[in-house]
Amino acid sequence: MQLSAAFYPTFGLTLAALFIFGLAYAALVRHISKVGMQGQTAYAVIGGVAVTLALATFVVGITTTLVLLACFSASGLPMVIEYVTRVHLEQRRDREQAAETAREFLK
Repeated sequence: MQLSAAFYPTFGLTLAALFIFGLAYAALVRHISKVGMQGQTAYAVIGGVAVTLALATFVVGITTTLVLLACFSASGLPMVIEYVTRVHLEQRRDREQAAETAREFLK
């Protein structure tokens, strides 16, 4: 694959933008975690991958980006469904255990 001279600045700027995004996004995820929002990991991953794919379009083109989007969607959808289902069940179990503990304490 022959790369043009114009590729390198675009690639470098894209990597720099992704690095800065990664720093800012990590800070946002940490803030969300500190304020007590639980069960958001899958959505954080989806957001990070979406921005990465969007910026990668400048380097690899729209066709390759769409192929990668389809690949990430095919592998990620089952993982997101499992995560959301598991977290929902864990949160419900925690609420039920807390209610049971409160009932026993108040007897």
